[in-house]
Amino acid sequence: MRVLFVFLLMPFLVFSQTKSEVVEYNNSIISPFNETSNAVLNFNTSLLQGALPSELIQKRDAVLESINSLEDILSKVKPMANDFGLYYATKGGAETYKKYFQQNYTDEKLSLIPASSRENIAKIKDAQMASEKMDTWNKDFFTRQKKLLKSHQIELNIDTNMVKRINEHRAAMDYYYEVALNELNVQAFVDDFVEAFNSENKEKIKIAQSNLKAQILISDKFMNTFKPYKKDNSLLKSSNKLIEMYKNLSNGLIEDVIKLNSFSEEIPNERVDEYNGLVDKVNIGVKYLNTLQFHLDESQIVINKFFQTHLY
Repeated sequence: MRVLFVFLLMPFLVFSQTKSEVVEYNNSIISPFNETSNAVLNFNTSLLQGALPSELIQKRDAVLESINSLEDILSKVKPMANDFGLYYATKGGAETYKKYFQQNYTDEKLSLIPASSRENIAKIKDAQMASEKMDTWNKDFFTRQKKLLKSHQIELNIDTNMVKRINEHRAAMDYYYEVALNELNVQAFVDDFVEAFNSENKEKIKIAQSNLKAQILISDKFMNTFKPYKKDNSLLKSSNKLIEMYKNLSNGLIEDVIKLNSFSEEIPNERVDEYNGLVDKVNIGVKYLNTLQFHLDESQIVINKFFQTHLY
């Protein structure tokens, strides 16, 4: 499997002659804030969909340009007295996010995508943490905005459909993260086997199999209890297909490699046929392993369709 921030578009205010100054002040901050939220969303959607580094760099730049625009607009807005910290909370959040993107999404780091299973696990956990950061910024912004408007007796008209979409977006992403992490935790030990196999490290091959079998048991428990998202079991089915492949590798190729490694350099005549049979089975297993990328690509198509169905 192949990171996405929960975003929140703040509602514009209906113009009111009696409260025009506060309304204008609010809307001058809301517009660039919303543009930044959308830019972040576009970047992270592409990141999760396994976009090419060139596209990710382009969308990263769009986020930074949006933040620069937000900062430029804020520099021309005079902070309103007693605005409950709305101005400085927005400015501080923009500075924090700008620094975050500059440090965590450099050209070098983005060019490493797609990455190994463990790097993808780290990427998803980073996305979860970043999502919490964005959510905190949104909630802080919204709380201060409501206090400001309430103090001037201005009614905030909230689009209930927008709120519903935000909540569903967050729920769908949380669901995706759980399924992806379960699968990647299994895949990581398959990667360990491949690395050990290529380096002919017999001991590491045994350790990889032991870890893989233990992780598969954990994964099976997860798959048996985790419920489909809104009756959409496409992600679970796709993930289960890959995990079944990993099971076959554990019980087939990896088991055969371990047996093959148990032979001494001088093979007894009575065991030559057994040895040759294992060599043939290992060769077949390697061909099976080489189809993994095809199945991963198929899985990514399912993920993209899930995003299009539930996140757009």
